[in-house]
Formats: sequence, C-alpha cells, structure tokens
Amino acid sequence: MVSRQEITPTNDQKPTSKLVVEVNDLPVVYLPDASFLLSGTFEKVGFDLVITNPTGEVVVVEDYFSFNPPPNLMIASGAGLSPEW
Repeated sequence: MVSRQEITPTNDQKPTSKLVVEVNDLPVVYLPDASFLLSGTFEKVGFDLVITNPTGEVVVVEDYFSFNPPPNLMIASGAGLSPEW
C-alpha cells in the first residue's frame, strides 16, 4: 500500500510530500525515482526506514527493519540496494 501525505514545514521551506510505503510479502520495495536511491539521506526511525531526497521529498518504508532480512530497495530501471549496504 502506498499513500502520499502533505508535510507542512516548520520554517520558510515550501511544503513537500511524504510517500508512505508498506512492505508486503515481496522481497523488494520500489522507490519513486533514482534521487531517493542515489542521493537520498537514509534514517532509521523505530522499525521504519525514512529516505529524504535532495529536494526534501520523503519516502517512509513502514516496518522495513522488522523484516529479516529487510527487502531490497529498487527503482523501476532495475537498479537497487540490498539490505547489506
């Protein structure tokens, strides 16, 4: 399941969106574009993986760290990261 939410910034930045992705039985999570995979900032928040791209858009992969092993992160072109990064 994927949902998009508006994020209201606390300073003078423009509003950005947050994409929430739920992990299902597949061993892969598809990210919206290469900016998240190649230039994103990765953060662990509880069991969630939060990825912020350079423009401030956010992807939250819910419960990513509750899986053993966590799923691969991929983009549509087939490039990806395994959880062993």
